[in-house]
Amino acid sequence: MTRGRLMVLVLVVALALALAGYFGVRWWTGDSHRDQQFASTVNDMPGVTKTGRQDGRVYVGLDPDAAATDIAAVLTAIDERARDPEGEAGVATMGDARMFIFDGVDEDWAATVLLGLGSVHLPHAKDVDVPAKRGLPVNVEVDGSGSAIGAARRILRAASARPDLVRTGFDLRVTEPHYDFGSYGVVSLQDLQGTRVRSRLTELDRAAPLTRWHPALSFPKTGPSVSLLLPSGDDASTAVQQARSLLGAKADISYQIGRDGTRVTGDADPTRATRLIDELTSPHTTVIRLAGDLSRIVVTTSYAQLPGVLKTVDDAGVDVIDVRWDGGELDRPVDVARGALPTVERLRRLGYTTVWVSPTPYPANSPQRIGVSLLHRDAAGQEARVDPSSSTRLARAIRSLHWHGRAEVHVAVATGEGSFGNEQLEDHIFYSTAGGRATKGPHSHEVDIAVTRTWNKTARR
Repeated sequence: MTRGRLMVLVLVVALALALAGYFGVRWWTGDSHRDQQFASTVNDMPGVTKTGRQDGRVYVGLDPDAAATDIAAVLTAIDERARDPEGEAGVATMGDARMFIFDGVDEDWAATVLLGLGSVHLPHAKDVDVPAKRGLPVNVEVDGSGSAIGAARRILRAASARPDLVRTGFDLRVTEPHYDFGSYGVVSLQDLQGTRVRSRLTELDRAAPLTRWHPALSFPKTGPSVSLLLPSGDDASTAVQQARSLLGAKADISYQIGRDGTRVTGDADPTRATRLIDELTSPHTTVIRLAGDLSRIVVTTSYAQLPGVLKTVDDAGVDVIDVRWDGGELDRPVDVARGALPTVERLRRLGYTTVWVSPTPYPANSPQRIGVSLLHRDAAGQEARVDPSSSTRLARAIRSLHWHGRAEVHVAVATGEGSFGNEQLEDHIFYSTAGGRATKGPHSHEVDIAVTRTWNKTARR
């Protein structure tokens, strides 16, 4: 071998050794090695049945017959790995249950709850998520074949047989796949501890016949609360009567007709409520919410249907209506809303839609809100051309609503054409009585002096 070839061979061998060393260090300090280190450590701990990796997380399978102290030790080890700057979150699994650990763990409490629920077989459960920390609910989602009440009963039956879990306590939330922000298909139970576990199980057993209506069921201190999902208004009387007989006189009962239909609160005479919903419902009118005692109704409609809607609601004996149309809204007693119709029409001829709504609870002591906004061209039609010289007529028209006390008045003024060819509007806000002068309130913005000057010109002297 020549001297040159020998040098080339030495360089190749040196490069190969360097690469092997580099990748060896990378393996020794990288995820693969850390996973193996963690697995070898945890696999030797009592209560561990297997370890693995899935979806970028380390999974640790646990034995449902293990001691609580052993499970707590494993959860602590997973938590320590998650807290390591170079570590990652881990998942403990037991039976159908799993626990994600990424930001601390109450190991003794978590071990007790995991042992209590990990041995429960839920045939229709998709996910059973046990929280790592006390204060969060156990979340269970059932599939389309299961029911929230059925799964909750099975869990409480198993929990009641474990004195350690009864002493420790937990919260529970079971949802069905069509769960919709608590309106139906959910059972929510808090403070399941001591005798409350058995009493809630008794109440769930009693409520089981309501399962076909996918109830949202909870038990606040004031008494049971249930919301039922009904396929049609024809079922309302039967469903409400059964709920009342099963849950007792203190139960708060409401129902929704269809998944996108009307929500009715209270159970006073469902026949009257459903009859009114049927009378109002049309291609242009939708009843969103209705108090069963007809104290309040929320409706969306068109401007053309507005007078008819108000008359129907008035004839039915409803107290307060919140009706919305073409950007306008009246949230007033029904007789006041009907009395405001001439002003609503007058403002519309000036090219404006009307808003008159009740005070909001937040912030406290907020006034009623009265406002006008320019109509969209397609809603206003050809006759609604806003003339800047009509500002005095506009102020007088707004005042003709004759509200009592001080109100937050909103006047939208066109300031030119926006970037998309639409009218640019600026909302001017001030406080005033129906006959008084404009004053600045806590929620007022800077108001164009021309707007307040016009408003004050029309004040009563």
